[in-house]
Amino acid sequence: MLNSALYVPSYDQNIFSVHATIERGASISLDKQVKQLKCPDGTTFGMEQKGRLYYLNSISSSKNSACSLHEWHKILGHCNYGDVQKLENVVQGMNISNYDEVECTVCTKGKMCQFRNRSPDERATAPLDFVHCDLAGPIDPVGKDGFKYALSFVDDYSGIIMVYFLKCKSDTPEALQQFLADAAPFGRVKRVRSDNGTEFTSHKFNSILRENKIRHETSAPYSPHQNGTVERAWLSLFNMARCLLLEANLPKSIWTYAVMAAAYIRNRCFNARLGKTPYEAFTGSKPDLSNMHVFGSVCYAYVQNAKKLDPRSKQGIFVGYVKRSPAYLVFYPDSNKVERVRCVKFFNESNHESKVNPDEQEGEFLPSKVSVPIANESVISTQGDESVNGTETVHDEVRYPSRTRTKPTYLNEYVTGKVVDDAATCAVDYCYRTHDIPTSYSQAVHSSERNKWEKAMDDEIEALEGNETFELVPPPKGREQAIQNDMLVHQMDVKTAYLNAPIDCEIFIEQPEGYERVGQNGERLVCKLNKSLYGLKQSGRNWNNMLHDYLMESFTHHLG
Repeated sequence: MLNSALYVPSYDQNIFSVHATIERGASISLDKQVKQLKCPDGTTFGMEQKGRLYYLNSISSSKNSACSLHEWHKILGHCNYGDVQKLENVVQGMNISNYDEVECTVCTKGKMCQFRNRSPDERATAPLDFVHCDLAGPIDPVGKDGFKYALSFVDDYSGIIMVYFLKCKSDTPEALQQFLADAAPFGRVKRVRSDNGTEFTSHKFNSILRENKIRHETSAPYSPHQNGTVERAWLSLFNMARCLLLEANLPKSIWTYAVMAAAYIRNRCFNARLGKTPYEAFTGSKPDLSNMHVFGSVCYAYVQNAKKLDPRSKQGIFVGYVKRSPAYLVFYPDSNKVERVRCVKFFNESNHESKVNPDEQEGEFLPSKVSVPIANESVISTQGDESVNGTETVHDEVRYPSRTRTKPTYLNEYVTGKVVDDAATCAVDYCYRTHDIPTSYSQAVHSSERNKWEKAMDDEIEALEGNETFELVPPPKGREQAIQNDMLVHQMDVKTAYLNAPIDCEIFIEQPEGYERVGQNGERLVCKLNKSLYGLKQSGRNWNNMLHDYLMESFTHHLG
C-alpha cells in the first residue's frame, strides 16, 4: 500500500518516489543482475529497465517471503516456536518478520497429552544402522483407496520417518521390501526393531530380513516403551495430522494424505539433538521450504485441454506434495478425488466450506495401536509438534530445462528440486500403496472411481428391473436366507441371458445393497424371483430349457 500518494486527473502516468521509499525503510537494488525493491517486511518487487527509466512491477515474488513466527508455526505443521526459530538458520527460503509467540488453540486441541519421564537408549552412529518399525491400525474411518493401516520406519540416527499405507496386515512384507528398496541409495539396513505383532513375526517377514542379512529385534510383550522411538513418532504424526484436518475442515477419510504431509513436514523440522533437520542428517543436503504451503489451503489448479470458453482453472484444496514430479496433491470435494497438479495458484485463507458428506466425519480417527510410551527407553528427538495455515503463492507453469541449458531459478519453487534431492525424498516420504478392485458395495462407493462403479451398478439394476427378474414382497415366514460359501462356479455368459428364463420354484432374496425400498406402510420387503438370476444353480438349466424350446419351435416352424 502506498502512503502520501497524490492523484492528478490530468496526468496519466504513475510516478514512484525512490527517496520517499528509502526513508520508510525499504531498499532498492539496481545492479546489472538484480533490480528489485525490498520492503521492510521482506516482500520483494521486481524492476525492469526500459531506456533510461526503471519500471516497478506491481506483483511481488511468488515465493514465501517474510512471515510472522506464528504463520511459520502453522506452515510447519504447528511445530513448536523454539524449533521454528532455530530452523530459520539451517534451511533456505525462510524469513521471520515477527517473533511474537501467539498461543495456538489448535495445538491445545490437537496435541494436549500427558508428559512422562524418558531415558533414551544409546543412539546409532550412522543412518540405517538401527531402524524402528511399527504398524498402526485399523484406523477408523477407512482412508481413501481403502487403506486401513499405516506402517512406519524410523531411522534411529537421523529420526527420518518413512510411512507406507496398507489395506491389510498381510501386506506388511511387501511394504518392508519397498522400504528396503527406498533406503538402498543411502546405505544398508543392519538392525530392525519391532513389537511381537503377527505381521512382524510371520515367516515371510523374517525371510526377507534374513535374505538381506538384517538382525530382527522384538520388544517384550506389553512393553511398547521398548520400541518407544517409533511410538513417539506415531504420536507426533497423528498429532500433526489431526491438527491439519481440524484446521483445514477436511473429512477424516483424507487421513492418509494428512499423515503423508505430516511425515514430509516432520522430516524437515529442526531436531535439537542433531542441530539440523532429519532430512539433512539422512540425505546430507539441506531442505528448501520456500515452496511449502498450508495444508487445506484453497487453491486453483490449471485445467489442461480446456475449450475456448471453459474456465482455465478449477478450485480445489491443497493436501500434500508429490515427490516424483514437480506437482502438488489437490483434493476436489465435488468428485471426491485427489489429483496431481503441476500449475497451482494458492490463496491465504484455508477456511473453506466443507462439501463432504457429514457421515464421512464420523469415526475416532485413532489407530488402535497408537499409545503414549511409558518409561520410554528409546525416544526420538524432542522435536516440536505440528499443523498448518497459509501464505499467498503463485506457481507458474514449468518448462523442464534441456541438457545444454542452465537450470532456471524458478524451478526451485517446486517440490522435487535437485536430482539427488528427488531420489532422497522418494525414499524418505513416498508412500507404499496397493490397488485392488472393490469386492463390496461399501468399498465401491468409497473408492476413487466411485462414479464409474455407481453407473455400472445402476445399469445392472436397470437390466434386472427391465427384465422383471424379481418382484418386491415381504420375506416368507419360516425360511432363512441361503448362503453359499467357498463355491467356485465357472460359466460362460450371454449378457442378461438368465434374466429372460422363467423360474420353476419360489425363491426369495434380499434386495441389492444401496437400492433397498420399503412397502407403503414402511415394512421390510424382499425380492421374490419371477425369472432366473445369476448365481442360482437352476438358472443354467432354466436358460437351457428356454433356449432349447425356442430353437426347437423355430426349427420345427421353418421345416413345416
